[in-house]
Amino acid sequence: MARARYVNGLAAVAVEIEVEAQRDGLALQLEGGTQLWPWDEIARADDRVGPVVLKRKPESGARLTLDAETAADVRAAAPHLFRLRSQRFGLVIALMAFAAVMTVTTVYGAARLAEPIARNAPPDFVARVQMIAEAQLSYLVSPCPSGPRDAEGLAALFDLTDRIGEAAGVSPARYDIHVVEADFSNAFATPGGRIIVTDNLIDLLDTPDELAGVIAHEMGHVAEDHVMVSLIKNMGIGVFIDIVLGGQGAGLTLASFNVVSLRHDRGFESAADRFAVRALDQAGLDPGGLAAFFRRVAEMSGAGLGLPELLSTHPDPSRRAEALAGAARPGRPAAMTAQDWSAVKSMCGLEDPAPPPPAPFDGPLSPGLGAPPKP
Repeated sequence: MARARYVNGLAAVAVEIEVEAQRDGLALQLEGGTQLWPWDEIARADDRVGPVVLKRKPESGARLTLDAETAADVRAAAPHLFRLRSQRFGLVIALMAFAAVMTVTTVYGAARLAEPIARNAPPDFVARVQMIAEAQLSYLVSPCPSGPRDAEGLAALFDLTDRIGEAAGVSPARYDIHVVEADFSNAFATPGGRIIVTDNLIDLLDTPDELAGVIAHEMGHVAEDHVMVSLIKNMGIGVFIDIVLGGQGAGLTLASFNVVSLRHDRGFESAADRFAVRALDQAGLDPGGLAAFFRRVAEMSGAGLGLPELLSTHPDPSRRAEALAGAARPGRPAAMTAQDWSAVKSMCGLEDPAPPPPAPFDGPLSPGLGAPPKP
């Protein structure tokens, strides 16, 4: 068998594997067994100048780099992959756009262009990045069990998130929310608009207003496309264009960015905080919960209690708590009822430390039933 270097598009690792050109396609000897790439699903992903790089349709980010001997075997079995073809009109336009973008980038800088490019990113590219993000998350987090309390807590979360989104004018199609099991405390948004809250963070929260503040903050990142902008800034626009055009570095480059540890710049964090204050205020909730959350995070950090993941992606908690202090609206109703908050605090098998008190007894005792429970 011949040798080739394989990138699966999900992990930032290239591994050497054995491949064999067969009648029906190219057989890849992977860790989980043999995978066949049919010839009619294989396309070139290189510039036809350097090494031969193959990809499989539909696009998954996987890439197979062939050495000269393996390329010769593939050429004999699938000569159509090595025929020179005239440039398609669409590719010419794409390359012209690439040249124009790179010229403007040189003059104005990548940071300035990242935002408009992110907001006009092709839907299939956004879906591709989201798929990679979810694949990364599968190694770091686990779904919560589907118990009665989890269903009740998730319904309460959906209701709260929708109230915040509606007040802020964000379409429900832009976001959704999930609680996951993880060994770290954090909340973050993915490129496709998914807001992830870990069970450890829920365990850390004291009030539903703090949770509302966290959700509103992450929704701000979603509404302003901060995740995609930050990814493009980190990748560089040239690499971004290469990925859009299906370049050979696509899978490896995308897989090297972890959305869990993605750190937004101070301007984005401040913008998301301001978005949260406006959204919560317009929803009739108390924005002071977000300030209270940051104050407690700062206190825990000062006491040496860790929270490295949360602090790395949500820096300067003391400064932000101070900036948000004036936004509090005491006296407003809590973001959730006591029953809903109890359900949320019990998600993922967590033990609710403060279940809602029983309703006060206001009727006569029935014979044989004993005294009512004490509150």
